[in-house]
Amino acid sequence: MEGMERIRESILAEAKAQAESIVKEAESKVKEMEEQAVKRAEENTKNRLTRAEAEAEEAQKRMLSMAELELKKQSLEVKQSLIDKAFDKALDRLKNLPEADYIGMMVSILGNAGLTGGEELVVPAEDRERFQKGLLKKINDQLGFELKLSDETRSMQGGFIVKSNGVEINNSFETLLRMEREKVETEIAEILFQQ
Repeated sequence: MEGMERIRESILAEAKAQAESIVKEAESKVKEMEEQAVKRAEENTKNRLTRAEAEAEEAQKRMLSMAELELKKQSLEVKQSLIDKAFDKALDRLKNLPEADYIGMMVSILGNAGLTGGEELVVPAEDRERFQKGLLKKINDQLGFELKLSDETRSMQGGFIVKSNGVEINNSFETLLRMEREKVETEIAEILFQQ
């Protein structure tokens, strides 16, 4: 039986060796799986951090861009306000011109309007008396023809409207300045805001 005992011991030894080999292989696979899991976790963490950093950077860029746009908008509003004030001052200066300068300007505007005489001038109510007390006569004398003062007045801040055969030509100071503004606003902005 000793032979059987040896065979048995040999089988047990071989089984034990195989079991140890299987355990070692399983432990090795578990260790490899753990290492891969750690690597994947590290990669996922790294990818998430990279994405989070990119998203944060993009959010920061958007916020900065929005802040820059708001600043430009406010800057444009301030610049537009300054240009508006410049034209308001121009309107005040026109309304308060000395009579000789006012007559000269009126004659110049009317002389370039292609009038022949007989047309009516519509003026603001506050200027009506001024025209009746000799201003219209002085203008007519310099033009060399007869313009009439209309019985009608309009709400405007100086200047006049020429009425002839149902056609009106608006030469109110507001209209003249608005037309001039369209032509020179860019130049004015460059002068006011040279950088």
